[in-house]
Formats: sequence, structure tokens, C-alpha cells
Amino acid sequence: MLDKIRTSRRGFVQASGSLTLAFALAPSLPRVAAAAGDPAELPGNLRRNPMLSSWITVNADSTVILKIGKVELGQGTMTSAAQVAADELYIDIDQLDVISGDTWMSPNEGTTAGSGSAPGCMPAVQHAAAEVRQLLVEMAAERLGADAASLSLDNGTITAHDGASVTYGELVEGLDLERQATGDPVTLKPVEEHRYIGQPVPRLDIPDKVLGRARFVQELRPEGLVHGKVVRPPNYEARFASVDTSGVEAMPGVLKVIRDGSFLAVIAERDGQSL
Repeated sequence: MLDKIRTSRRGFVQASGSLTLAFALAPSLPRVAAAAGDPAELPGNLRRNPMLSSWITVNADSTVILKIGKVELGQGTMTSAAQVAADELYIDIDQLDVISGDTWMSPNEGTTAGSGSAPGCMPAVQHAAAEVRQLLVEMAAERLGADAASLSLDNGTITAHDGASVTYGELVEGLDLERQATGDPVTLKPVEEHRYIGQPVPRLDIPDKVLGRARFVQELRPEGLVHGKVVRPPNYEARFASVDTSGVEAMPGVLKVIRDGSFLAVIAERDGQSL
């Protein structure tokens, strides 16, 4: 019987001379056309949040509120979403306010993790903004008596060839965003006309962080707040045989020790007391 050969990964590479890794990206699959009468497929997180009003609000002063379900964890999601929306709406990024992760106002985009914001949130923002812009252009064409394709856009103002113009704010009264995105082909802003996408812009989250205005979850102190910690077992298969909680329960600030089978947790007035 042969003896087992023991080696490390480093030793294997040194002995073999090199290690070659190869991968291939799966080719893009052609988009399957929807059958007649079937709704078109919506991009990204627009699929589960199809209402345009969930993403965008246009104000009477021509400013825009962009609402996203992803949150800022230092990865620049708010700024990236603002860049995409500002480009598709043909507005200055300073005309845009971003509401992020507000459970009352923002679309439900699930968790913010695993680099999911770019493929999930950004296509949704882009297409929602493009559909809203298209609605505004169609309304402007009717008001100005011009062909929609002949109108030009600049910082929330839509202008006809004869110089007549109307702002986004002036169209708000008749703008109905309580509708689902259609998924129909919309003309996205040409890449060569992008002002913000792919360009460096000041991060929206930095000023509040530098000046101490930003509030993180660790800083929230709602009335009645207590802290809890779960006692983790050494491994997944471990099961509680017995535990004496009387000493911990007698400690100052400890409110309760919870035992449910192999689950054990401590609830205390302050975070450090629950460790």
C-alpha cells in the first residue's frame, strides 16, 4: 500500500512549476421576445417594484427625488444611482435628492450585500428614469404643439425648435407616475452624451460622514431600546446539555437570559452588558 503523500498548496505549486487558472464568461443569451399580449420583462429590481412612483418623484421646482431600496455601506451606491438617474432624466445631479433604504418610501430591494446593487438597482433606476423622462417629453410635445422627437432637454427644461419651452416642474400637475413601468423599449441616453455615468463625481455620503451629521444604526437610541446577544455554540452540531444562568441574571443591567432548547441569549440594558 502506498503511503499517503502530504503536501501543501504552496508545495504543490513549487513542485509543478506553475499553476494556471482559466475561466470563461458565459455568452450573453439573446433576449426572448414576449409573446403577443404578454408584458415585457423589466430589468433588475424593477421586476418586483414596477411602480414608477416607487422610484421617482418630480417636484414643482423641477427637482427630482430618487428612491432606492439599497443602502450606503461605503460602496457608493447612492452616488452611483444618482449618476444614472441624473443622466437619464437630463438634469444636473444637484437637482436630485436620493432617499435610500427608507422602508416607508423606498422600493423593497431586499438586502444590500454581495455586490447586488449594481446589477439589481442600477438597471431599475436607469429604465424607470428613462420611462419618466419619456412621459415628460410626450406631455411637453402636446403642450408645445411639437413633435416629441424634435424636442431637446437640458437640466429639466424641454425646448422646441421655435424656442418655446416647458420645465419638468410645470408638467408635474398632469404627470401620473402611479403606473407600472411598461418594459417597452425606451431610448436610453447615448453613451457619448453621459455627463455623470463613468465620470468621477463627489460622493453624496461623504459630507455628512465628515461633519458628523450621518447617523448609523449604532447611534440610534429609541425609547425602550435594549441589547441582545446570542451565545454561539462551538459548532453546528453542538447541543446544550445544561447551563446555570443564575450568575448572569444577577449581574447589573442584565434584564433576562433566554433559553430555548439549544438557543441561549442575553438581553441587557447596554450593549457591553450583553457580551
